[in-house]
Amino acid sequence: MSEILRLIASRYLSSKPCVVIRYGDTSGRVIARPEQGTSEYNYLRSFLGSAVTPENIDYLACLIEKSVQHSDVIGLRSDLFGPNITSDIIDASDDEILARLAAVYPIRDFEVSRLGPDDAHRLAQTRAAMEKLEIPASSLLSDAWVHVSLAETGFLTTLMREAPRFSIITSTDRRAVIQKLVQAFPGKLRYFECPSYPWIERTWGADHSFIWSRWTNLVYFIEPSYPGEPLFISSGIWTKALAPAWASRGGIAIDTGSIMDYFDDVASRPAVLATRYGNPGLVPEILSLDRQLATPLSLQDFLK
Repeated sequence: MSEILRLIASRYLSSKPCVVIRYGDTSGRVIARPEQGTSEYNYLRSFLGSAVTPENIDYLACLIEKSVQHSDVIGLRSDLFGPNITSDIIDASDDEILARLAAVYPIRDFEVSRLGPDDAHRLAQTRAAMEKLEIPASSLLSDAWVHVSLAETGFLTTLMREAPRFSIITSTDRRAVIQKLVQAFPGKLRYFECPSYPWIERTWGADHSFIWSRWTNLVYFIEPSYPGEPLFISSGIWTKALAPAWASRGGIAIDTGSIMDYFDDVASRPAVLATRYGNPGLVPEILSLDRQLATPLSLQDFLK
């Protein structure tokens, strides 16, 4: 982790772009480009909107595949590290898929007893997608919890504190976090609102084709206000497209994922909380926004 911290801090202090990104099971399912009408396709509709098309999914898959080539820090599911996946796992029946997958890969204990067949097939697709990623030799590899590790050190809010301006992409579900950061750092935060999950958008009639346009507008138009401006992104699968877009225009993009939930005291990603902290229903105090804002550090501390 110290090498990752030094990299991001040095890139910021030298006004150079940087991308920190994580790839999980939804990435694998997008890259698999499932056929319309399948359970895999319907799973993606729950993340991308009911009006998503196969052409949309292919477009996003291409962006995800290309994003790896432009990432400086890459987080992958460590419980899927191991030998290349074989066809007998990929093609296993619903009754056999979980047992075959768990026999080869150290799936998190919290998840093994809770995974259904579709979940297991999704993890298998993720493992297959990991094998196709063209990871640059210069990229630093970490696990998919690198965002949590960054928060535990106090690095994220230290970067916010030292930057003259910083940006955040997240949905209105985390407006309370945005408001608190505006109060903590007056005049410094630029907020780019992204869509919520489609099932949330549906509650006010917003799960329609315009969701896709809202996402692609962000990809096309987000731009740093100065070289090296930090962007903290919590936008699900679209983070993988947005982070490289921001960095290509000169900024630093950090995939913060569920950290925005934890800043709001929402215990999302229970497998992470259970495995790392022992309680799937409780956000640890170290990840609370109040604790983060009270961290008395400077970026120079992370260069040591």
